[in-house]
Amino acid sequence: MKKKFTFYLKSGEFLKKKWLVVLLLSSVIGWQNHVLAFNLKETAKVKKTNSSTINNPAPFAGERVTSFTLINANTNGEIQKIANGATLNLANLPTQNLSIRADTDPSTVGSVIFNLSGTQAHTQMQTEKPYALFGDSKGDYYSWKPANGSYTLKCTPYSGPDGSGTAGTALTITFKVTNQTTSTSLVSNIQSYTGNKYALSTLNTGTAFYTDRTYQITSVPALLSKQASIKTPNDDKYFTGTKAVSFKISQSATVYVAYDPLATQLPSWMNGWQKLSERIGINDPRISYLQVYSKSFAAGTVTLGGNLASPAIGSKNTYIVVVKAGSTPNVRPYATAVRPADGATNVSLDQSVSVDLTYPGVTPLTEIRLILAPLNYIRLVLPAVKRK
Repeated sequence: MKKKFTFYLKSGEFLKKKWLVVLLLSSVIGWQNHVLAFNLKETAKVKKTNSSTINNPAPFAGERVTSFTLINANTNGEIQKIANGATLNLANLPTQNLSIRADTDPSTVGSVIFNLSGTQAHTQMQTEKPYALFGDSKGDYYSWKPANGSYTLKCTPYSGPDGSGTAGTALTITFKVTNQTTSTSLVSNIQSYTGNKYALSTLNTGTAFYTDRTYQITSVPALLSKQASIKTPNDDKYFTGTKAVSFKISQSATVYVAYDPLATQLPSWMNGWQKLSERIGINDPRISYLQVYSKSFAAGTVTLGGNLASPAIGSKNTYIVVVKAGSTPNVRPYATAVRPADGATNVSLDQSVSVDLTYPGVTPLTEIRLILAPLNYIRLVLPAVKRK
């Protein structure tokens, strides 16, 4: 029997197929939504992780404190670097309202913590620059008037704020604070003839020796330790005048000039000065020390010439001056008598001479010069001479 097509039959089959399609599409859409939701969730996790990484950076272990700088709290300006073992003489500083800044590498760290011990004790945490021992208000340093005595200062950097995170490399130094005025009373009335500043000081390790530079003394010979000194301006290193600075000394004294060791010729005003074995160590990038010369002066005014006064050659650093009470004996051989040789009579000195020499403690010379006329001299070759 032939099967008949009816509308109802076809409609039923169509409806069955339609619901199957709907169910299939619903499953696909639901799966896509699940995948989309999962992806959005994972994306949110990644963003959160990235945000956390940005807001909380991984600890950096390379922070370090590199140096300490003495600060004038009145002006917020730098006075000098503070070397380990330095002596800060309040009498020679521009103010007694001070602070100390920690210098770091990198220049900005998470935070630092200071620990000061000794005659006075203090602890300070600083998160914002400048990293000041006694704090600051937007770069205006709070002042500290240190008491005389010995101190130890330690500063530790941290990768996070308020002393959090990883601790970096700390720096610890010791230093002394004094207020010595007696050693400099020997020298007064310092007058500059160059237009630049000369200033009274005391020669100590760790102190600045120029008035216009921050270079410091690194070593001082025992002979000159804690003696009155005169800071000079390094801008006067090329000054050629015969008169650079003068000062008064209250009693007879030995004046020491520490001069550039690379100079090949000294200025004429240093004729007669004695070259000593002593050296003053400095941290100038060009030279590591200054060579010391000395000369004795009676009480009164002492005048020193320009660093490159004729015929000086080669000096590129201004000399510095040290003054010590009391005169230094002559250490070079000197003539005590000049007369005709062997007691001869009626013989002029330009034909035959005899010279008596005194050697106060150095190796005897083998020859000397005798000036006979403004433009002439003779040379005497001496036999072995015994010291007196």
